[in-house]
Amino acid sequence: MFRILESQAPAKQTATDTINTLSSRLQSATLLEDRRAAIQGLRSFAKTFPASVASGALRPLISSLRNDREDVDTLKVVLETLLMLFTPDENSVGGLLSWVGLQHMLMCAV
Repeated sequence: MFRILESQAPAKQTATDTINTLSSRLQSATLLEDRRAAIQGLRSFAKTFPASVASGALRPLISSLRNDREDVDTLKVVLETLLMLFTPDENSVGGLLSWVGLQHMLMCAV
């Protein structure tokens, strides 16, 4: 019985997949509450996976600063998330500074 349930369980999603899903939701959501929920989800990953959040959601987060500038609660969550990205914890996975350097090199090469 348990084997049947295990075989029907959905595949486990990686942190990167979840971050990409949240980033897509942030970009496509029409309701403010949905965008804020996506940002809160990204914030929950920002401390542990700063490079993944930055590579997958930095542009949508910055766009949210402009698009949702009238909503103080959303701005607060976006700014907290950005702060976490640029002050990562020593236990974080991946180097954000390495990612930023690589992005800079790619932009200069174009």
